Amino acid sequence: MARRWLDSALMKAIVRSRYGGPGVLQLRDVEQPTPTGDEVLVRVRASSVNMADVDYVTGRPWATRFGTGLRRPRAAVPGIDMAGEVEAIGPDASRFAPGDRVFADLAGVGSGAWAEYVSVPETSLVAIPDGVSWEAAGATPSSGIFAIQGVRDKRPVRAGDRVLVNGASGNVGPFAVQIAKSYGAEVTGVCRTEKMAMVREVGADHVIDYTAEDYRASGERYDLIVDIAARGNLAGIRHCLEPGGGYVVIGGTGRAYAESLLLAPLVGLATGRRMGMLMWRENDVKDLTDLAAMLADGRVRPHIDRRVSLEDLPEALGYVRSGAASGKVTVAI
Repeated sequence: MARRWLDSALMKAIVRSRYGGPGVLQLRDVEQPTPTGDEVLVRVRASSVNMADVDYVTGRPWATRFGTGLRRPRAAVPGIDMAGEVEAIGPDASRFAPGDRVFADLAGVGSGAWAEYVSVPETSLVAIPDGVSWEAAGATPSSGIFAIQGVRDKRPVRAGDRVLVNGASGNVGPFAVQIAKSYGAEVTGVCRTEKMAMVREVGADHVIDYTAEDYRASGERYDLIVDIAARGNLAGIRHCLEPGGGYVVIGGTGRAYAESLLLAPLVGLATGRRMGMLMWRENDVKDLTDLAAMLADGRVRPHIDRRVSLEDLPEALGYVRSGAASGKVTVAI
């Protein structure tokens, strides 16, 4: 019989009671969760810090609060990337057993990864393949899901395609570069000067320094542009796409979001191109299962900028928020 968790045990966790900067995060002893229904209690081994975590902690842009709580955050414990070991299961859970290694993107199921334990619906969990480290699994879910959906949802990549990833050096970009390469694409990464070597290291065939060159004015055309640092200007971007090509916005400025939501679909329709914002599917276990296979066979390897502990998370959040991180900041728990 699977073990059930006992009441009154405590755990270490990063908690917050309001939106704000890194200073709202505190390391405290809190009550361990108890799995109910189809939930699984996971002993968290690794997590990471994403720009999405920055949004959830700060409550910015304000529209994110419709999903996380309007006046104050609904989730006391932040953290969306989770990799760990099943500790106990709820009465209706049957897919996993104590000792199983699992990972998940917790964005749509209450967050909670920045803690020693978290209780998660079993339907959100995917098994970690043998040979994949806690760190690699903990760094992948959120960024990897954004990347894989960006590469294959709007205009799926095919062998021989030319793909440009704008914002290739942050949380999502290195995953997008590697996933596009795994599908046989010729990939160009766009980043700033000091991050060019890293973008080449993760597999980009060409790298553009945006501080010296605007890819939109180069005359080059691409089958797909994955824009993680969008700044708008659909007219310039349209001329960078081959007929039948695709343009998908994952992140960027407010202007870029507005254009991608309101104008890009119309421009795409008028020009025979597929253009618009990524319609993100949270907690997509199919995508995460595909990413697990890519981690297992080496097609995808998270690029780790730095490693931190739970107590270092406020500083790490500020570091990621500044845009200085190249790849992922991972959290060992």
